[in-house]
Amino acid sequence: WLKSLAHRLFCHPVSLLARWAQLHLATMPAMTGVSVDDACVELYNELKMKKSLRFVTFKIENKKNVVPDQQGAADKTWADFAAVLPESEPRYGLVDVDYQSADGRPQSKLTFVFWSPDDGASVQNKMLYS
Repeated sequence: WLKSLAHRLFCHPVSLLARWAQLHLATMPAMTGVSVDDACVELYNELKMKKSLRFVTFKIENKKNVVPDQQGAADKTWADFAAVLPESEPRYGLVDVDYQSADGRPQSKLTFVFWSPDDGASVQNKMLYS
């Protein structure tokens, strides 16, 4: 089953984030008791479809619910995203990263970031987020 899962995840790079979210978030409540707030899905769709945001960070609140934490407008940068990440707590993040392709065309990719600082976060928090 592991080969099947790896094949489904990595043979479709365009939908890798969507597949990860579908598989991970669907099993998260059963495994940890942590649920995902509807606002997270709405912000994901806004970031992906409307392109009105550059990034969104998410946190686990009360060890029970994933909720939105910080948002950055479309004119923000990767540095702005990095600046809002706390030094002592893990976070999930979605960032719309702009770059140039090898042939010089402007591109953007929606990127999932798992932030888990080595020195500030407790082991319990790291395990909860993982």
